[in-house]
Amino acid sequence: MEETKQKNKMQLCTIALILLLTSFLLFRSKEISGGIVHAVDLCLYSVFPSLFGMMVVSNLVVSSKIFTKLLSPFSAVTRYLFKLPAEFTSVLLISFIGGYPVGAKIINGLYRDGEISLKTAERMLSFCVNAGPAFVVSAVSIPIFHNVQVGFLVLAAHLCSNLTVALISGFKTRIPPQKIPCSHSKEELPFSVRIVASVNSATRSMVIVCSFIIAFSILLTIIKLTGIQEMLAGFLSNWIGSQNAEALIAGVFEVTQGCSKISGNSPFSVYLLAGITSFGGICVHLQIAALLSGSGIKMKRYFLSRIFHLPLSLLFVWLMSAWWQPALNTFAPKESVAYAGSSVSPYASLFLILLCLILLFTTRKSAKIEKETNEEE
Repeated sequence: MEETKQKNKMQLCTIALILLLTSFLLFRSKEISGGIVHAVDLCLYSVFPSLFGMMVVSNLVVSSKIFTKLLSPFSAVTRYLFKLPAEFTSVLLISFIGGYPVGAKIINGLYRDGEISLKTAERMLSFCVNAGPAFVVSAVSIPIFHNVQVGFLVLAAHLCSNLTVALISGFKTRIPPQKIPCSHSKEELPFSVRIVASVNSATRSMVIVCSFIIAFSILLTIIKLTGIQEMLAGFLSNWIGSQNAEALIAGVFEVTQGCSKISGNSPFSVYLLAGITSFGGICVHLQIAALLSGSGIKMKRYFLSRIFHLPLSLLFVWLMSAWWQPALNTFAPKESVAYAGSSVSPYASLFLILLCLILLFTTRKSAKIEKETNEEE
Protein backbone atom coordinates (compact mmCIF):
# COMPACT_ATOMS: atom_id res chain seq x y z
CA MET A 1 0.00 0.00 0.00
CA GLU A 2 2.76 2.44 0.91
CA GLU A 3 4.60 1.77 -2.35
CA THR A 4 1.38 2.36 -4.28
CA LYS A 5 0.85 5.68 -2.48
CA GLN A 6 4.41 6.77 -3.25
CA LYS A 7 3.95 5.86 -6.91
CA ASN A 8 0.69 7.82 -7.04
CA LYS A 9 2.38 10.83 -5.44
CA MET A 10 5.22 10.66 -7.97
CA GLN A 11 2.74 10.45 -10.83
CA LEU A 12 0.81 13.45 -9.50
CA CYS A 13 4.02 15.45 -9.13
CA THR A 14 5.03 14.51 -12.67
CA ILE A 15 1.65 15.55 -14.06
CA ALA A 16 1.77 18.83 -12.13
CA LEU A 17 5.28 19.54 -13.43
CA ILE A 18 4.26 18.79 -17.02
CA LEU A 19 1.24 21.07 -16.73
CA LEU A 20 3.39 23.84 -15.26
CA LEU A 21 5.96 23.58 -18.05
CA THR A 22 3.23 23.44 -20.68
CA SER A 23 1.59 26.58 -19.29
CA PHE A 24 4.87 28.48 -19.48
CA LEU A 25 5.50 27.26 -23.01
CA LEU A 26 2.02 28.38 -24.09
CA PHE A 27 1.62 31.69 -22.25
CA ARG A 28 5.23 32.89 -22.09
CA SER A 29 6.36 31.62 -25.46
CA LYS A 30 8.14 34.87 -26.36
CA GLU A 31 10.49 34.68 -23.37
CA ILE A 32 11.01 30.94 -23.86
CA SER A 33 11.86 31.49 -27.53
CA GLY A 34 14.40 34.12 -26.54
CA GLY A 35 16.07 31.65 -24.19
CA ILE A 36 16.18 29.02 -26.92
CA VAL A 37 17.73 31.47 -29.40
CA HIS A 38 20.38 32.39 -26.84
CA ALA A 39 21.16 28.71 -26.23
CA VAL A 40 21.45 28.04 -29.96
CA ASP A 41 23.87 30.96 -30.26
CA LEU A 42 25.97 29.51 -27.44
CA CYS A 43 26.02 26.14 -29.17
CA LEU A 44 27.00 27.60 -32.56
CA TYR A 45 29.61 30.09 -31.34
CA SER A 46 31.00 28.47 -28.19
CA VAL A 47 30.17 24.82 -27.60
CA PHE A 48 30.30 23.42 -31.14
CA PRO A 49 33.62 25.10 -32.13
CA SER A 50 35.31 24.14 -28.86
CA LEU A 51 34.15 20.50 -28.63
CA PHE A 52 33.37 19.02 -32.03
CA GLY A 53 36.95 18.98 -33.33
CA MET A 54 38.30 17.54 -30.08
CA MET A 55 35.68 14.79 -30.14
CA VAL A 56 36.68 13.77 -33.65
CA VAL A 57 40.38 13.81 -32.72
CA SER A 58 39.77 11.85 -29.51
CA ASN A 59 37.99 9.09 -31.45
CA LEU A 60 40.89 8.90 -33.90
CA VAL A 61 43.44 8.80 -31.09
CA VAL A 62 41.67 5.94 -29.29
CA SER A 63 41.33 3.92 -32.52
CA SER A 64 44.94 4.52 -33.57
CA LYS A 65 48.12 2.87 -32.29
CA ILE A 66 50.42 5.67 -33.47
CA PHE A 67 49.70 8.01 -30.55
CA THR A 68 50.23 5.20 -28.06
CA LYS A 69 53.73 4.66 -29.47
CA LEU A 70 54.51 8.39 -29.51
CA LEU A 71 53.55 8.76 -25.85
CA SER A 72 55.30 5.57 -24.74
CA PRO A 73 58.08 7.54 -22.92
CA PHE A 74 55.40 8.78 -20.48
CA SER A 75 53.82 5.36 -19.99
CA ALA A 76 55.82 4.73 -16.81
CA VAL A 77 54.17 7.77 -15.18
CA THR A 78 50.73 6.47 -16.09
CA ARG A 79 51.49 2.97 -14.85
CA TYR A 80 53.42 3.59 -11.64
CA LEU A 81 52.07 6.95 -10.52
CA PHE A 82 48.40 6.76 -11.54
CA LYS A 83 48.14 2.93 -11.44
CA LEU A 84 46.63 2.72 -14.92
CA PRO A 85 47.62 0.61 -17.94
CA ALA A 86 50.56 2.23 -19.73
CA GLU A 87 48.76 2.33 -23.08
CA PHE A 88 46.16 4.76 -21.67
CA THR A 89 48.55 7.73 -21.58
CA SER A 90 46.96 9.12 -24.74
CA VAL A 91 43.50 8.68 -23.17
CA LEU A 92 44.51 10.82 -20.18
CA LEU A 93 45.99 13.49 -22.46
CA ILE A 94 42.92 13.76 -24.68
CA SER A 95 40.62 13.75 -21.64
CA PHE A 96 42.51 16.66 -20.08
CA ILE A 97 42.45 18.84 -23.21
CA GLY A 98 39.20 17.66 -24.81
CA GLY A 99 36.54 19.11 -22.52
CA TYR A 100 33.73 17.78 -20.35
CA PRO A 101 32.05 14.95 -22.25
CA VAL A 102 35.13 13.83 -24.19
CA GLY A 103 36.72 11.92 -21.31
CA ALA A 104 33.46 10.22 -20.40
CA LYS A 105 32.88 9.30 -24.03
CA ILE A 106 36.35 7.72 -24.34
CA ILE A 107 35.96 5.78 -21.08
CA ASN A 108 32.56 4.50 -22.19
CA GLY A 109 34.04 3.29 -25.48
CA LEU A 110 36.97 1.56 -23.77
CA TYR A 111 34.67 -0.24 -21.35
CA ARG A 112 32.26 -1.33 -24.08
CA ASP A 113 35.20 -2.72 -26.09
CA GLY A 114 36.47 -4.65 -23.07
CA GLU A 115 39.70 -2.67 -22.80
CA ILE A 116 39.16 -1.72 -19.14
CA SER A 117 37.24 -3.15 -16.20
CA LEU A 118 34.17 -1.55 -14.64
CA LYS A 119 36.17 -0.53 -11.56
CA THR A 120 38.85 1.14 -13.67
CA ALA A 121 36.22 2.92 -15.79
CA GLU A 122 34.49 4.37 -12.73
CA ARG A 123 37.84 5.40 -11.26
CA MET A 124 39.01 7.09 -14.47
CA LEU A 125 35.71 8.93 -14.73
CA SER A 126 36.50 10.72 -11.46
CA PHE A 127 39.56 12.54 -12.89
CA CYS A 128 39.08 12.49 -16.67
CA VAL A 129 36.25 15.04 -16.80
CA ASN A 130 37.12 18.74 -16.89
CA ALA A 131 36.72 21.90 -18.95
CA GLY A 132 38.94 22.01 -22.02
CA PRO A 133 41.29 24.81 -23.10
CA ALA A 134 39.22 25.65 -26.18
CA PHE A 135 36.24 26.48 -23.96
CA VAL A 136 37.98 28.11 -20.97
CA VAL A 137 40.47 30.18 -22.98
CA SER A 138 38.76 30.89 -26.30
CA ALA A 139 35.11 31.00 -25.23
CA VAL A 140 35.44 32.53 -21.75
CA SER A 141 38.81 34.01 -20.86
CA ILE A 142 39.37 36.10 -24.00
CA PRO A 143 35.84 37.57 -24.52
CA ILE A 144 35.06 38.12 -20.82
CA PHE A 145 38.39 38.81 -19.11
CA HIS A 146 40.27 40.01 -22.22
CA ASN A 147 43.25 38.11 -20.83
CA VAL A 148 44.36 34.61 -21.88
CA GLN A 149 46.33 34.23 -18.65
CA VAL A 150 43.09 33.83 -16.67
CA GLY A 151 42.10 30.85 -18.80
CA PHE A 152 45.48 29.15 -18.49
CA LEU A 153 45.50 29.81 -14.74
CA VAL A 154 42.13 28.07 -14.32
CA LEU A 155 43.18 25.23 -16.63
CA ALA A 156 46.37 24.67 -14.64
CA ALA A 157 44.34 24.56 -11.43
CA HIS A 158 41.94 21.98 -12.93
CA LEU A 159 44.84 19.87 -14.20
CA CYS A 160 46.49 19.86 -10.77
CA SER A 161 43.15 18.94 -9.19
CA ASN A 162 42.64 16.05 -11.61
CA LEU A 163 46.16 14.75 -10.99
CA THR A 164 45.63 15.00 -7.24
CA VAL A 165 42.36 13.06 -7.45
CA ALA A 166 44.08 10.47 -9.69
CA LEU A 167 46.90 10.03 -7.16
CA ILE A 168 44.54 9.75 -4.18
CA SER A 169 42.24 7.28 -5.95
CA GLY A 170 45.20 5.05 -6.81
CA PHE A 171 46.56 4.62 -3.28
CA LYS A 172 44.94 1.23 -2.73
CA THR A 173 45.20 0.16 -6.38
CA ARG A 174 47.85 -2.28 -7.52
CA ILE A 175 50.24 -1.41 -10.30
CA PRO A 176 48.76 -2.97 -13.45
CA PRO A 177 50.87 -5.65 -15.14
CA GLN A 178 52.87 -4.77 -18.21
CA LYS A 179 50.89 -5.62 -21.30
CA ILE A 180 52.75 -7.95 -23.64
CA PRO A 181 52.36 -6.99 -27.31
CA CYS A 182 50.46 -9.64 -29.21
CA SER A 183 51.85 -10.65 -32.60
CA HIS A 184 48.40 -11.49 -33.97
CA SER A 185 46.72 -8.34 -32.66
CA LYS A 186 43.87 -6.90 -34.66
CA GLU A 187 44.97 -4.55 -37.42
CA GLU A 188 43.70 -1.00 -37.60
CA LEU A 189 40.82 -0.19 -39.87
CA PRO A 190 41.53 2.00 -42.91
CA PHE A 191 41.82 5.68 -42.12
CA SER A 192 38.82 6.54 -44.31
CA VAL A 193 36.61 4.20 -42.26
CA ARG A 194 37.95 5.51 -38.97
CA ILE A 195 37.47 9.17 -39.90
CA VAL A 196 33.86 8.57 -40.98
CA ALA A 197 33.13 6.66 -37.77
CA SER A 198 34.82 9.37 -35.68
CA VAL A 199 32.81 12.18 -37.29
CA ASN A 200 29.56 10.22 -36.92
CA SER A 201 30.25 9.51 -33.26
CA ALA A 202 31.22 13.13 -32.57
CA THR A 203 28.06 14.38 -34.32
CA ARG A 204 25.80 12.15 -32.24
CA SER A 205 27.55 13.31 -29.06
CA MET A 206 27.23 16.98 -30.04
CA VAL A 207 23.50 16.52 -30.67
CA ILE A 208 23.15 15.23 -27.09
CA VAL A 209 25.28 18.05 -25.65
CA CYS A 210 23.52 20.87 -27.51
CA SER A 211 20.07 19.41 -26.81
CA PHE A 212 20.76 19.47 -23.07
CA ILE A 213 22.04 23.06 -23.28
CA ILE A 214 18.85 24.18 -25.05
CA ALA A 215 16.66 22.26 -22.57
CA PHE A 216 18.41 23.85 -19.61
CA SER A 217 18.12 27.26 -21.23
CA ILE A 218 14.34 26.75 -21.20
CA LEU A 219 14.54 25.71 -17.54
CA LEU A 220 16.61 28.78 -16.61
CA THR A 221 14.15 31.04 -18.44
CA ILE A 222 11.26 29.54 -16.49
CA ILE A 223 13.15 29.95 -13.20
CA LYS A 224 13.75 33.59 -14.12
CA LEU A 225 10.07 34.14 -14.96
CA THR A 226 8.96 32.70 -11.62
CA GLY A 227 11.13 35.23 -9.78
CA ILE A 228 13.21 32.56 -8.02
CA GLN A 229 16.41 33.64 -9.78
CA GLU A 230 15.86 37.29 -8.87
CA MET A 231 15.25 36.38 -5.23
CA LEU A 232 18.39 34.23 -4.99
CA ALA A 233 20.48 36.76 -6.89
CA GLY A 234 19.31 39.53 -4.58
CA PHE A 235 20.38 37.49 -1.57
CA LEU A 236 23.81 36.58 -3.02
CA SER A 237 24.49 40.04 -4.46
CA ASN A 238 25.24 41.36 -0.97
CA TRP A 239 28.48 39.38 -1.04
CA ILE A 240 29.49 38.78 -4.66
CA GLY A 241 27.61 41.41 -6.69
CA SER A 242 24.43 41.07 -8.74
CA GLN A 243 26.05 39.98 -12.00
CA ASN A 244 28.28 37.34 -10.42
CA ALA A 245 25.26 36.15 -8.42
CA GLU A 246 23.35 35.56 -11.66
CA ALA A 247 26.41 33.78 -13.09
CA LEU A 248 26.63 31.49 -10.06
CA ILE A 249 22.94 30.56 -10.21
CA ALA A 250 23.08 29.90 -13.95
CA GLY A 251 26.38 27.99 -13.58
CA VAL A 252 24.85 25.54 -11.13
CA PHE A 253 22.46 24.47 -13.89
CA GLU A 254 24.45 25.08 -17.11
CA VAL A 255 28.16 25.93 -17.24
CA THR A 256 28.20 27.77 -20.59
CA GLN A 257 25.53 30.29 -19.64
CA GLY A 258 26.99 30.64 -16.16
CA CYS A 259 30.44 31.52 -17.50
CA SER A 260 29.00 33.95 -20.06
CA LYS A 261 27.47 36.03 -17.22
CA ILE A 262 30.66 36.46 -15.14
CA SER A 263 31.58 40.14 -14.72
CA GLY A 264 35.31 39.56 -15.23
CA ASN A 265 36.47 42.73 -13.48
CA SER A 266 37.62 41.42 -10.08
CA PRO A 267 39.85 38.67 -8.64
CA PHE A 268 36.71 36.98 -7.30
CA SER A 269 35.58 36.46 -10.90
CA VAL A 270 38.59 34.19 -11.47
CA TYR A 271 37.60 32.04 -8.48
CA LEU A 272 34.01 32.02 -9.71
CA LEU A 273 35.13 30.83 -13.13
CA ALA A 274 37.24 28.08 -11.53
CA GLY A 275 34.35 27.00 -9.32
CA ILE A 276 31.72 26.92 -12.07
CA THR A 277 33.94 25.04 -14.54
CA SER A 278 35.08 22.62 -11.83
CA PHE A 279 31.53 21.70 -10.83
CA GLY A 280 30.43 21.58 -14.47
CA GLY A 281 26.76 22.20 -13.83
CA ILE A 282 23.82 19.81 -13.67
CA CYS A 283 23.57 19.95 -17.46
CA VAL A 284 27.07 18.47 -17.91
CA HIS A 285 26.34 15.74 -15.37
CA LEU A 286 23.21 14.76 -17.29
CA GLN A 287 25.17 14.80 -20.56
CA ILE A 288 27.67 12.36 -19.07
CA ALA A 289 24.83 10.22 -17.74
CA ALA A 290 23.31 10.14 -21.23
CA LEU A 291 26.62 9.12 -22.80
CA LEU A 292 27.06 6.35 -20.21
CA SER A 293 23.48 5.09 -20.39
CA GLY A 294 23.26 1.35 -20.83
CA SER A 295 26.99 0.80 -20.18
CA GLY A 296 26.69 -0.21 -16.53
CA ILE A 297 29.16 2.46 -15.41
CA LYS A 298 27.89 4.07 -12.20
CA MET A 299 28.45 7.76 -11.48
CA LYS A 300 28.59 7.60 -7.68
CA ARG A 301 32.38 7.85 -7.62
CA TYR A 302 32.26 10.66 -10.17
CA PHE A 303 29.93 12.75 -8.00
CA LEU A 304 32.12 12.17 -4.95
CA SER A 305 35.15 13.35 -6.90
CA ARG A 306 33.36 16.63 -7.73
CA ILE A 307 33.13 17.35 -4.01
CA PHE A 308 36.92 17.23 -3.74
CA HIS A 309 37.69 18.66 -7.18
CA LEU A 310 35.97 22.00 -6.58
CA PRO A 311 37.81 23.05 -3.38
CA LEU A 312 41.06 21.69 -4.80
CA SER A 313 40.65 23.88 -7.90
CA LEU A 314 40.01 26.97 -5.77
CA LEU A 315 43.02 26.11 -3.60
CA PHE A 316 45.34 25.75 -6.62
CA VAL A 317 44.04 29.02 -8.10
CA TRP A 318 44.88 30.74 -4.79
CA LEU A 319 48.34 29.17 -4.64
CA MET A 320 49.18 29.98 -8.27
CA SER A 321 47.84 33.52 -7.95
CA ALA A 322 50.57 34.22 -5.37
CA TRP A 323 53.16 34.32 -8.17
CA TRP A 324 50.98 34.49 -11.29
CA GLN A 325 48.47 37.32 -10.95
CA PRO A 326 46.76 38.22 -14.25
CA ALA A 327 45.69 41.84 -14.75
CA LEU A 328 41.90 42.21 -14.67
CA ASN A 329 40.61 45.69 -13.88
CA THR A 330 42.16 47.50 -16.84
CA PHE A 331 40.97 45.28 -19.65
CA ALA A 332 37.99 43.31 -18.39
CA PRO A 333 34.52 44.48 -19.42
CA LYS A 334 31.95 45.27 -16.75
CA GLU A 335 29.14 43.52 -18.58
CA SER A 336 28.79 39.93 -19.56
CA VAL A 337 29.31 38.90 -23.15
CA ALA A 338 26.17 38.82 -25.28
CA TYR A 339 25.96 36.49 -28.25
CA ALA A 340 24.26 38.39 -31.03
CA GLY A 341 21.60 36.24 -32.59
CA SER A 342 21.07 38.72 -35.42
CA SER A 343 24.56 38.01 -36.73
CA VAL A 344 23.73 34.36 -37.39
CA SER A 345 23.19 33.57 -41.03
CA PRO A 346 20.09 31.38 -41.51
CA TYR A 347 21.72 29.77 -44.55
CA ALA A 348 24.78 28.82 -42.50
CA SER A 349 22.55 27.37 -39.79
CA LEU A 350 20.54 25.35 -42.30
CA PHE A 351 23.74 24.12 -43.91
CA LEU A 352 25.09 23.05 -40.51
CA ILE A 353 21.89 21.14 -39.73
CA LEU A 354 21.92 19.52 -43.18
CA LEU A 355 25.55 18.48 -42.71
CA CYS A 356 24.75 16.88 -39.35
CA LEU A 357 21.84 14.96 -40.88
CA ILE A 358 24.04 13.68 -43.71
CA LEU A 359 26.66 12.52 -41.25
CA LEU A 360 24.06 10.78 -39.12
CA PHE A 361 22.61 8.93 -42.10
CA THR A 362 26.06 7.61 -43.05
CA THR A 363 26.34 5.72 -39.75
CA ARG A 364 24.85 2.51 -41.16
CA LYS A 365 27.07 2.63 -44.20
CA SER A 366 30.26 3.09 -42.17
CA ALA A 367 29.20 0.30 -39.81
CA LYS A 368 28.63 -1.99 -42.80
CA ILE A 369 32.08 -1.17 -44.21
CA GLU A 370 33.67 -1.85 -40.81
CA LYS A 371 31.86 -5.19 -40.53
CA GLU A 372 32.96 -6.27 -44.01
CA THR A 373 36.54 -5.26 -43.24
CA ASN A 374 36.54 -7.32 -40.05
CA GLU A 375 35.16 -10.34 -41.91
CA GLU A 376 37.89 -10.07 -44.54
CA GLU A 377 40.55 -9.99 -41.80
